[in-house]
Amino acid sequence: MDRSGQELKRACTHSGSRGRYASSVNAVPSETESFGVAALEALSAGVPVFGYDVGGLPELVTQDVGRLVEPFNMEALACAVLETLGDPARHAAQRQVARRRVLEHYRAGPAVERYEVYLRDVLSRAPGRAQR
Repeated sequence: MDRSGQELKRACTHSGSRGRYASSVNAVPSETESFGVAALEALSAGVPVFGYDVGGLPELVTQDVGRLVEPFNMEALACAVLETLGDPARHAAQRQVARRRVLEHYRAGPAVERYEVYLRDVLSRAPGRAQR
C-alpha cells in the first residue's frame, strides 16, 4: 500500500450511534456511472463525494461538493479525500453546499414540474394533437 493509501486508511473512520453510521466522505470509484444515485444520496445527507470523472458524476460533483479525478487514478482519489479531510473548513463548506444543492435542484416537486412542462411541450407538437 502506498503512502496516500496508508494515510487514507488511517483517516477513514465511522462514528456509530445506535446502529447508524455517519460518513465524513463518500467515495464513488466507479468505472462507469449513468447518473450517480449513490452520489446524490450522499450529497443529500451533506456528505461530500469523491470519485472518477465518468458518466453523469460531473453533473453532480463539483469542487464545492467534493472532487472528481482522472479515472482509475486511485492515488489522486486518495489525495483528494485526504486534502478535504485535512482541511476542516473546506470539509464543512462542502457539507453545507452539498445538502443545499440537492434541496435546490433535485427535490421531487420541482423535478415533476419540469417533466410536466417538457411533456406538455412534446405533446403540443405531436401531429394531430390539439393545443391545450
